[in-house]
Amino acid sequence: MTISFNGTTALIRVDGQNCFFPEDRNIPGTGELPVATAPTIVHNVNKLSASPKFNLVVDTADHHPPDHESFAEQHLGKNPGEIIDLHGVQQMLWTVHGRANTPGAEFHPSFDRSRCDHVVRKGTDKQVDSYSGFRDNKKGQKTDLADWLRSKGVTTVVVVGITRPFCASYTAKDAVDEGFETYLVTDACSMLAPEMAAADDADLTAHGVTLITAADIL
Repeated sequence: MTISFNGTTALIRVDGQNCFFPEDRNIPGTGELPVATAPTIVHNVNKLSASPKFNLVVDTADHHPPDHESFAEQHLGKNPGEIIDLHGVQQMLWTVHGRANTPGAEFHPSFDRSRCDHVVRKGTDKQVDSYSGFRDNKKGQKTDLADWLRSKGVTTVVVVGITRPFCASYTAKDAVDEGFETYLVTDACSMLAPEMAAADDADLTAHGVTLITAADIL
């Protein structure tokens, strides 16, 4: 199956940052919150980034303050992976990562970013996390992403990046909620753990996201 998109189409590359890659001594900032499968998506993301089927390419990035309250170290006796109530929102606690103006927040050099029309920096409020490129986890404060896409006449978005079932999946679901025709490329998105895939597939599909592979586009 080869897909032809309708209207102006944007590729959204979610959080392709150093902090989410396994530690590499040659790349500062790697290993902060490593996703083992992150390196496996680079080839497909780069191929898609070069595709003429996309009119625009957008990057999202975590841009946390150093004392962000999603960091486990901010909560005495708590560990990464635990879930707490954070100002009324269920929050997974993480290791320190993606701090603004540090190497971990920089984009990983393996990604070809020769095409990039806009960057959305998220998670800037220390009291609330922001998995999605569109809004924070309280669904209160929006980023400029939806308005920017509309200003460019975008009607369709395709989501790739790091990682499911968190930032990539939340971005895709919020794209649907914002009224965009939305696709997620499964083999251009990392998965935090393989056993999470089936439930995330079902959740995304139920939300109106169309799941495809890179071969459906290239």
